Amino acid sequence: MKRTKKLLLLFLFFCLFLTGCTAATQENMDSAENNYTELTLFSDVSFWNPPVWSFEEGSISAGISKKTGAYLDFTIPPQDASKKLSLMILKDELPDLIVATDKNVINQLIRSGKVWSLQDFFETYCPDSHLLKDFPKDRKQEYIRQYGDWYAYLSHLNTDDARKTWKEKTSYYGDLFTHSYNHGIMFNRKLLARANLTVSDIQTASQVLKAFEKVKKLTAEDGQSTIPLLLEGNQYLDSSISCLIGSFGAEVIDDNGNYTERFLQPECKDAFAFLNTAFRKGYAFSEDLTLDNLQMRDLIADDRVFCYIGNTSNTGVDATRWVSAGPILSDFGKRPVMSIDLSVPTGWMQTFVSKSCKTPELVARFFDYMTSDEGLLYSNYGVENEDYTFDSDGYIHRTARGQQRFHDSNDMLGLFWNFYNVAWDHSLLPVPAKEAWTIV
Repeated sequence: MKRTKKLLLLFLFFCLFLTGCTAATQENMDSAENNYTELTLFSDVSFWNPPVWSFEEGSISAGISKKTGAYLDFTIPPQDASKKLSLMILKDELPDLIVATDKNVINQLIRSGKVWSLQDFFETYCPDSHLLKDFPKDRKQEYIRQYGDWYAYLSHLNTDDARKTWKEKTSYYGDLFTHSYNHGIMFNRKLLARANLTVSDIQTASQVLKAFEKVKKLTAEDGQSTIPLLLEGNQYLDSSISCLIGSFGAEVIDDNGNYTERFLQPECKDAFAFLNTAFRKGYAFSEDLTLDNLQMRDLIADDRVFCYIGNTSNTGVDATRWVSAGPILSDFGKRPVMSIDLSVPTGWMQTFVSKSCKTPELVARFFDYMTSDEGLLYSNYGVENEDYTFDSDGYIHRTARGQQRFHDSNDMLGLFWNFYNVAWDHSLLPVPAKEAWTIV
C-alpha cells in the first residue's frame, strides 16, 4: 500500500513538473512574440501551407524574426481565395503583403491603386535596398510593359539578366531552363513493375491504353482500386490538355508559318479521342477533374495513380519513384511538338505591398532581407555546418539534418516560395549525378 502511495506521489510530481515546463515554454514563446511586430500576409495559392510562425530557438522563423524584427501571420484560404481577395480590395481591408497568382485579381489590385510601386516603396522606406540595384532589369521591364509599373516581387527569378548576376559555374541549369517544361507525363515505377511493364511498353497511345487496362485490374496496397490515369484536377485544361495535344503533334504554327490555334488542329482531335477512350473504359474518372491540388497530391502520394499528365512541379512527388517515357506517341505517325518559350517570364507568385500597411519601414526591411543572398541562404538552407556545407568548389550540399528539415512540413526551411530565386539557387548547386536525371 505504501509503495502504491509513493508511486502515485511520484506520478503527480512528474505531471506537475511537465505542466510547469510547458507553462514556462509557452511563457517564453509569448515573450519572444512580444519582441517582434506582426506582418499579415494573404495568398491565393491554396496548397502553399507554411506552418504557424514559431519563436522556438533554432527554428528558421525565429531566426528570421531576429534578423528583421518581424513575424508573419499567414492567411491562405483552401478555397475561393481570389473571391476573398477581391472583397478585401473592395472593403479596403488588405493585409501588409499580398501573394497572388490569379491574373484577374492582380489586375484588380493594380487598378485599385491600393498597392505600392516597389520602386517608390523602396526608395522611400529602404533606399539602400539591394532590390533597387540587382532586381533583373529584363524581368522588371517586361512587367512594366504588361502592368505599367513595377508593382510586385516576382518569384522564381531565372531570366538572362538574373543569370548574369548570379552566375552558375556550368551551363547545365541554364540549358535546363531553356529546354525544360513543367508539363509532363510520368508513370509510377511500383505499379509499372506490378503490371509487368517496362518503359518500352508505354511508348504509343495504343500501348498506353493497353497498359491502363492491365493496371485497372490491380488493387492498390491499401486495398483500394488503382487509378490508371490522373489529370491535374481542376487545372487540367491549362496543363494536362496542353501537354497531351503537344505530345500528339498539335502545333501553334501552320504550314505557311502563321500562328494558329492548336485546338483546331487534327492532332488535337486524336488526343481527345485518346482521352475519350480512357474515360469511357474507366481508366480515368470525370470526378477527378474537380480535385484541388491538395486532393490530387494525396492520391498521387498513395501510390494509386499509374500515369499522371500535368504540371509535374505541382505534385510534390519523390522523383525516384516515378519515370518518364517521354511523349505518348500518336498511332498515326505524327511527331510530338514542344514549344520553347523565349519570352521573359514574369513569375508565378507575385508579392505586393499594400499602401495600408502600418509599418512600411519594417515591411521594407523584411522584404529586403528575405530576397537578399543572406536571407535566401538562411531561409532555403538553414545554418552552415549544421544544415548545409560548401565543398572546395563552392557548391552547396545539404547535410542529413538539412535534408530532414527541408522535407519536414512543420519546418519553414524552403517554404518561402514567393521569394524564391532560381538563378541564385542554381549558382550554388552542383550538377546532379547522371543517374539522378536520366529519365529511362
